[in-house]
Amino acid sequence: MENSIEDILEDATNKLSFQFREALNEAMNQLTSLAETVSTYDRCLEMSIQDHPECQKLLKLEGVV
Repeated sequence: MENSIEDILEDATNKLSFQFREALNEAMNQLTSLAETVSTYDRCLEMSIQDHPECQKLLKLEGVV
């Protein structure tokens, strides 16, 4: 998706306003930042789960993962 947005932002023929391009770029940056934050949380949870057998049991429940 990120490549598609970058293509849209760089396409001078699509007649998007400068303000819209700025807003779209900022939204893309925020989405990228949030995705990185979620990945960090996922890694922390994975490490914590390895250290706690109780958490490993919870992962076996349907709908938890």
